[in-house]
Amino acid sequence: MALSLAFTFPSCSDGSSGGSDDDSGQITNTANAGTSGEKSNPSITTTADNVAELITSLEPGEYNIAVTGAITSETISTIATALKGNENAKVSLDLSQTTGLTSIGNDAFNDCSSLVSLNIPNKVTSIGNDAFYNCSSLASVSIPDSVTSIGKGAFQYCKSLSSVAIPDSVTSIGYCAFSYCSSLKSLNIPASVASIGKSLFNDCTSLTELTVSEGNSAYKSHENCIYTKDGKTLIAAATGLTSVTILDGVTSINEEVFYFCISLTSITIPDGVTSIGKGAFVGCSSLTDVSIPDSVTSIDYGAFSYCESLVNVTIPAGVTSIGERAFVGCNKLKTVNYKGTQAQWNAITIANGNDPLTSATINYNYTGE
Repeated sequence: MALSLAFTFPSCSDGSSGGSDDDSGQITNTANAGTSGEKSNPSITTTADNVAELITSLEPGEYNIAVTGAITSETISTIATALKGNENAKVSLDLSQTTGLTSIGNDAFNDCSSLVSLNIPNKVTSIGNDAFYNCSSLASVSIPDSVTSIGKGAFQYCKSLSSVAIPDSVTSIGYCAFSYCSSLKSLNIPASVASIGKSLFNDCTSLTELTVSEGNSAYKSHENCIYTKDGKTLIAAATGLTSVTILDGVTSINEEVFYFCISLTSITIPDGVTSIGKGAFVGCSSLTDVSIPDSVTSIDYGAFSYCESLVNVTIPAGVTSIGERAFVGCNKLKTVNYKGTQAQWNAITIANGNDPLTSATINYNYTGE
């Protein structure tokens, strides 16, 4: 389901092999050409001054390009422009032997759909906001242990990225850094990370393994979910899971934690949770039944929106407000099991966009029987 919710929040066809390195982009290892006429994984070494021109000249096919020499942010910009201008050449780019670059800037490679893999130079300390946004063919990236920060939306919409190793040097990971990476299967947060942004794995529908390294002082993991070290806040979850039991002791669920967990069929929320964040369960289209514990007093904006299979929801008597669009798009909702009286239900502040909730049958004084 496509839905956006904003919450405020050179050729080798001659068959030759071998060749000496030079500074112009010489093919140094030639693979066999593909049957369709596309080039198949030739390896090329070139300099920073020539790499953009080389990429522009490539015929359709797959290429491994190693770059040498000094590079700057301007070099990265020209490389990105060349990649965007030649989408039929799929490029694996190795920058590990270059010098001079200390950061991958904001938007550096965004929308470079021809970039297949990248080795980042080992002096780079930061990966900027949206640096690889919508690099739809990017299947692998090698992050050196000099990197300390990964910016907001850095790998957002990298739909071919199946795994990434975050080095022990990283201390912060920004908001939505890996959102919409639909092929991402596993991720480990190293012990060095002290800050994780919200909505980190939105719509990562293949993500089933999510861990935090032992020794992390800020976070811990349990059954592929990430919590604050004190166990009071659910920070993130592997969004390819089918069933989740939230740890006892949790008092709050972050915004968009289970955003479009389309395989999630069962969620157990423990008593003690008082806050369910904005869009916490948005788009969980396989959920059919949700029981909200007695400790919850408010249901935030869009909390269960577009849970298209939701038939029953149990709401405690202590709820005093239900936020805007909390149950919008829950068009199969038939029954609200309400633990309070009709008078208490009528006193709840129910914001706009909750027609599926208000149109459902309300079972007052529900006891679970």
